[in-house]
Amino acid sequence: NTQLSDYASLSLPTLLMRAKNTRSPSFRIVDLLRPVLPDATLVEIESGGHMSPLTNPEPVNAAIEKFLDAQPRGIKAR
Repeated sequence: NTQLSDYASLSLPTLLMRAKNTRSPSFRIVDLLRPVLPDATLVEIESGGHMSPLTNPEPVNAAIEKFLDAQPRGIKAR
């Protein structure tokens, strides 16, 4: 079983996203993960519930694009 503490070893930028009007279990999952993940960014979408990618795709896609654009470039293979 995966424990919450297992996520602390992830050393990669992580985007956590939720709608402000999402269901409480989804809201709580983000609240649990955010302090544990060492490089987490939280984005809250105004509306869309737990299915925001389908019901409100524009702000979801914009948040993902902004997050990806902020990541370092130029990782070179050996």
